[in-house]
Amino acid sequence: MKITATIITLNEEKDLPVCLKSIKNLVDEIIVVDSGSTDKTVEIANKFRAKVYIRKFDNYANQKNFAAEKANGEWILSLDADEEITPELAEEVKSVISLSVQQLISGFSIPRINIIFGKLIKYTRWQPELDRHIWLGKKSKGKWIGDVHEEVVVEGEVGKLKNAKIHYQYETVREFLDMIDRY
Repeated sequence: MKITATIITLNEEKDLPVCLKSIKNLVDEIIVVDSGSTDKTVEIANKFRAKVYIRKFDNYANQKNFAAEKANGEWILSLDADEEITPELAEEVKSVISLSVQQLISGFSIPRINIIFGKLIKYTRWQPELDRHIWLGKKSKGKWIGDVHEEVVVEGEVGKLKNAKIHYQYETVREFLDMIDRY
């Protein structure tokens, strides 16, 4: 079964290489939907043979649904450009989608390890189990909803993966405050 990774971007040249390297041996296709980067984001995506689409940003769910529409894979792994798939999670993903029992499963929730200001966050809503969402799902069974803090809604059963992806958020307080101002 084919897996497509979808990533939405805007000026992600710093983070995108780590993300793309972490999935290069996992996915069959990479879709990047860029909303007008002025740095080397698109060039980096092209180096990893991603299919790049330019789309004006209106909201997160619409960007991610557009990316999913472009996917050829039966399964979609949604990532942020500042995320990384661990080797353990990659193996778990390969394993669960190859099992025949998974015909009944429409999506999988994945915990997320958050690194903020260079430190692992163990408490608050950013701890891995509380930041667990559906990031792997069948293309035909899911849709993103919500303008900010968007979520996938799937038709059918949802499984839980054990291994986490890593999210490298906010290196500085300034970056954090800028995000709050944008929201």
